[in-house]
Amino acid sequence: MKKKLFTAASALAFLVSVSTSKAAEGIKLYQVSSGQLELDKGWLTAMRDVGKRIKIPVAMYIIDHPKGLVVYDTGMADDVFRRWLCCLLG
Repeated sequence: MKKKLFTAASALAFLVSVSTSKAAEGIKLYQVSSGQLELDKGWLTAMRDVGKRIKIPVAMYIIDHPKGLVVYDTGMADDVFRRWLCCLLG
């Protein structure tokens, strides 16, 4: 029974890998940085190292598809931007 299950799982994995490679043929994915975000490390670590400033990269992606380029950038939420701008300008 275990051998049959393993064989079936292996066959399924092979089929998925073959269909994925054919679907992805001609498509390239690039990750690029659109800047850095400086913030308090405590915001990312359940409040450990509060006060320690860190910089993290802000990624965006470029998809090179046979039909053209696609830029995927989630941006920043409007409310976060407004709060940041208020803090910056006072």
